[in-house]
Amino acid sequence: MTESDIILGDLLQTYRNSAGLTQQQLADLSTVSIRTIRDLELGKVRRPRRETVQLLANAMGLSGSRRTTWEMTAGRASATETIERLLTAQPGQPWAPVGPTVGRDSELELLLHHLRSGRDRLVKLVGLAGVGKTRLALAACRALNEEDGVIVAWLPDGEAGPPGGRVRLALAAQIGKLLARDVPAVDDLASAIGTQHMLLVVDGQETTRIPTITLRAMLDNCPALRILCTSREPYPDPTALIMPLAPLPLPEHSARSTPAEVTSQPAISLWLSNVQRLRPDFGLTESGIGMVVDICRTLDGIPSALEAAAAWSLVYSLDEMHCIAREDPLVLAQMPNHPPSGTDLGILLMNTISELKPEQASLLHHVATLHDPWPLEQASQVANRALGEVARSVHSLVLRGLVRRQEPTARGLAQFGILNLARALIRPSAPGGWRAGPMGSGRVCPT
Repeated sequence: MTESDIILGDLLQTYRNSAGLTQQQLADLSTVSIRTIRDLELGKVRRPRRETVQLLANAMGLSGSRRTTWEMTAGRASATETIERLLTAQPGQPWAPVGPTVGRDSELELLLHHLRSGRDRLVKLVGLAGVGKTRLALAACRALNEEDGVIVAWLPDGEAGPPGGRVRLALAAQIGKLLARDVPAVDDLASAIGTQHMLLVVDGQETTRIPTITLRAMLDNCPALRILCTSREPYPDPTALIMPLAPLPLPEHSARSTPAEVTSQPAISLWLSNVQRLRPDFGLTESGIGMVVDICRTLDGIPSALEAAAAWSLVYSLDEMHCIAREDPLVLAQMPNHPPSGTDLGILLMNTISELKPEQASLLHHVATLHDPWPLEQASQVANRALGEVARSVHSLVLRGLVRRQEPTARGLAQFGILNLARALIRPSAPGGWRAGPMGSGRVCPT
């Protein structure tokens, strides 16, 4: 007996009980033998006949998403038929909140503008791991769904399931199944989607591995379709709009800053809200504001790193976290209750760096020796490379999120800075310091 047999049997029993029917009553209403019904519920029948599936569905009064789920589980609905029915089963119900998108109002407005304009139907949101691409995409989905009535299908990466209820899960599964074929069934998808206003989200394009040519073919066949991809890798694609997502702005603090002005900055606000969820008694004093600013700056304003650092407040004082941030910020960037894995920010950062082209990796190591911010001319000098070559490499590093734009010089020259976490990964480890492999040793700061 396979897992699918058990699921089919459980589903039949659930729907039968929901209809208030015994096995005998269902047999009488459907004209299906009670033995067949009993064997189905026990998982003895692997693939019931189409007529049996339809008779049982009619007798139990199944319609909409429940009927689609039943026929799909019984293996008696084609992928195209399933998608067509799911699209009429109100998959556009409001999306549940996924947490605050702190400091992303302008980015959300821009992303919605691109998706609504109709001019750029393939948008790729690129940026560093943990920078908030998925969260921003979810916020855009909610807005388009609730305000415009757009149907959303979410294809997840390999690390998480798609958000939403049963209908949305089934819709994503069926679309993903078609796109995963050796020869993608674009015609089948186009037939099912038709002219409906729909947003297809490919979250983590580097893990779902759906080629751009397939996505472009879908757009050609579905005039009201929009596609949003999230990715850590800025794949070159002249037909797509590339929208880079940078970390939150680095917080500022001066002698003239009031506590309210400092704590209202996005990175500080995000860190503080996460700390206070864990420690409602936590209060930020004037003497501690400078340390919090340093912590958030050291963590580059990366949302996932700020959330992880906030979790450490259960075991470390603010002074201790400040010291750790200066010694090895990667320690704070890893969630304390998560064992080291391939999803840790430090490991993902190392993977991003290791996948750089040689000229990009070389430049990254050179600019790591400079004091931020630095203009392109200075990077050209330290790397001993032509200015145009350096500009191309910096462009790639900015798209990947390893380098960020900063305030221009007095002469109006663009300036940049390497992420502190990236610098911590590629710098030589100091003897006796925090560094011990990619995620640090966890040594307590000296007193």
